[in-house]
Formats: sequence, C-alpha cells, structure tokens
Amino acid sequence: MPNFPESVPDSIRRGIVKLEIKLDADGLVKEATVLESQPPGYFEEAARKTFLNTAFTPGMKSGQKVRSVLTLQVHFESPLGF
Repeated sequence: MPNFPESVPDSIRRGIVKLEIKLDADGLVKEATVLESQPPGYFEEAARKTFLNTAFTPGMKSGQKVRSVLTLQVHFESPLGF
C-alpha cells in the first residue's frame, strides 16, 4: 500500500484515490490512471507510483493469460492518528 505523503498538510487526515490499472498478459502494470481523488491534488502521485511498481496475477480466459483492466480505490489515512 502507498505511504501517506509527507507533503500533505496536517489539516488533511484522509484521502481516497480511484485508479484504473491496465495490465499486460503477464500481470505487469502498463498504465495507472487517476479517475477520481478526494481531496484533489495530494494523493494521486503516491497511489500511481505504488501501483506502477506492482505485479498482479494475470487475468485468464479459456486457460490463456489475457490483458486486463482493474479499477482500484486506495484509502489514505494520516499516521498522526488524530
């Protein structure tokens, strides 16, 4: 999971980023696109970078590996815990 970005102001305690992840037939991420982010401008890059370096189990169809598209929602919570 992505780390809570240090650059986020203390007044922002939570965030959500919705990503579209495109995988090749081997389960490697080829593209990660931000679909939504709340609040905007703070968490998008941390979410994208994390998933660009992640491998997934390949999608399968009729016993063959196939390209896939996933939609993920990433939740961020401040480590300060207040």
